[in-house]
Amino acid sequence: MKRAIILLVAALPMCAQFFPPGGSGSGGGGTSSAFGAGFPTTGTAIGFKDSTGTNMAAGNLDASGYLKVNVAAGGGSGGTSSSFGSAFPATGTAIGFKDSSGTNMAAGNLDASGYLKVNVAAGSGGNGAASNTGSSVPTQADYQGVNVSGTLRGQTGVNPSGSVYAAQQDLASIAGTTADTNSGNKSAGTLRVVIATDQVQLTNALKVDGSGVTQPISAASLPLPTGAATAAKQPALGTAGSASADVITVQGVTSMTPLKVDGSGVTQPISAASLPLPTGASTAAKQPALGTAGTPSADVITVQGVTSMTALKVDGSGVTQPISAASLPLPTGASTAAKQPALGTAGSASTDVITVQGIASMTALKIDGSGVTQPISAASLPLPTGASTAAKQPALGTAGTPSTDVITVQGVASMTALSVQGALSDNGASAGTNRVGMLPGIAESNLPSALTAGRDAALRTDLQGNLLIARVPATSLATYAAAKTGLATAASATDIAVLSGNSTNTVIVTKIMMSCTQTTAGIIDVQLLIRTTADSGGTSTGSPSAYPLDQNNASASSAVLTYTANPTVNDGTARLIDSYKLGVLAPGSVSPADVYIWTPSMGQSIVLRGTAQQAALNLNATTVTSSSCDIRYQWIETTGL
Repeated sequence: MKRAIILLVAALPMCAQFFPPGGSGSGGGGTSSAFGAGFPTTGTAIGFKDSTGTNMAAGNLDASGYLKVNVAAGGGSGGTSSSFGSAFPATGTAIGFKDSSGTNMAAGNLDASGYLKVNVAAGSGGNGAASNTGSSVPTQADYQGVNVSGTLRGQTGVNPSGSVYAAQQDLASIAGTTADTNSGNKSAGTLRVVIATDQVQLTNALKVDGSGVTQPISAASLPLPTGAATAAKQPALGTAGSASADVITVQGVTSMTPLKVDGSGVTQPISAASLPLPTGASTAAKQPALGTAGTPSADVITVQGVTSMTALKVDGSGVTQPISAASLPLPTGASTAAKQPALGTAGSASTDVITVQGIASMTALKIDGSGVTQPISAASLPLPTGASTAAKQPALGTAGTPSTDVITVQGVASMTALSVQGALSDNGASAGTNRVGMLPGIAESNLPSALTAGRDAALRTDLQGNLLIARVPATSLATYAAAKTGLATAASATDIAVLSGNSTNTVIVTKIMMSCTQTTAGIIDVQLLIRTTADSGGTSTGSPSAYPLDQNNASASSAVLTYTANPTVNDGTARLIDSYKLGVLAPGSVSPADVYIWTPSMGQSIVLRGTAQQAALNLNATTVTSSSCDIRYQWIETTGL
């Protein structure tokens, strides 16, 4: 290691004695000046003791303004000064050191390389040597090591890779536990080693187990067990109940054990050509085909009776059986007339007619007049009580059609109500046909279909009987709106906007909206009041104009005023009809803005009549810092209410 020693030679101190102004030895006219200020034009001269040590003498400067100093003793000749960083001077002042006696000065010595020779007198091993990196190890040098039980242990350099060298250190213990030196099981003294994924092939195999992940195994070079299949193509296994993708042909042999099968899949063809017939089996080539019960069979068998056979029972249902009663005895009371009346069909007259002759003592024969209309005369019959005696009786009409004769129905107070039910159908009769029908409503599970213009129509309800109503904007009511953007409200704001009535028509307020921003997000009170005495004063410059929603409407008669300076509230009664805590955001916020919206609920809306009545938005004396408010009024002007 190169070592450099820098010696600093300090200049001898120079003392100057000063006396306070006005004191002994002080010269007149002296001034003082602050450091950093301009140099004064006048000042006090300074001096030095002369060589006698008694008198004062003036100091002298050279042409550059430096104080001239004469080194009277101890200065070597030929000395020069040189600035740091400049060329080394040709001559200079020698420096020295105290010798071993501590009294005399001795010169320092340099080696051949110009380094100052330094002898380490104490604390050295006595055999230290320096050597450049990469050179041979010196025969003597200071060694660096570790303390092992009071004994210094050195380190040996090793070269694990390329030209990078490292110190080798034998470890006697790991974390205070003696290091393992055997090949047994791991312990606390076993050094943990991580094997890299790109580890080079080891000379000796490293034993591992595959408990962590599935291990790939190749059986390409393994010997096959006795009888193992060597075919490159092995049949794929299928699913139980389904045919496998690969089919194996099964070839039986004479000595095989029978393979059990059943014919449940398809009909099995069986040939009995060579089977022995059972005793008594038919040998005819043609066997009669069996027919269906109740239907003649295709093949007919002739039945041949024999005398000794058991009688075959038959009935005559197939065809009419000829029977002769010429020689049969007649039953008692049987008719013997050659001509018997032919029987007819029920409901029709018989061909042969029998005259029925009644006698006085006979039982009455019941008849009805369903065959033809029976003439009856009631001219001499007494009328029942309350029967009509008018010569003209109203003619009866046909159901669903007005009768020719009209009867006036006159009700009385005590009568039972007469139910009237029309015969109309939804979207049925044309206009003007009949408007008396009662069809109060039709239940719908979906939106009703379109009807035909001019037809009778029923109201619609949902399946719970609730009437379906579609809200359609009115086209006949003159509607107006006025909107203000970015209103800067006054400090301690009261009324910030009003909609006034007018002397021409009636004003019905349908909607009021408001939203704001301010420097710091917060919540403000918004109040809606009805004034019966109009506000006055204030600053309403820049108030919005009112516009009709239908451009065919006349110009609005009412107007909206917005205030940047508070008006004078002249109404002594605070008719507060709505209040709301409005969330006010900071400018530029991307959160959803809070909006105050007033619309009429069930019942009346705000109605303004005359110029004194107003609908006022009020901030309840709140100061909205750097406010920017958007306000909108919407109203109807009409003379019909």
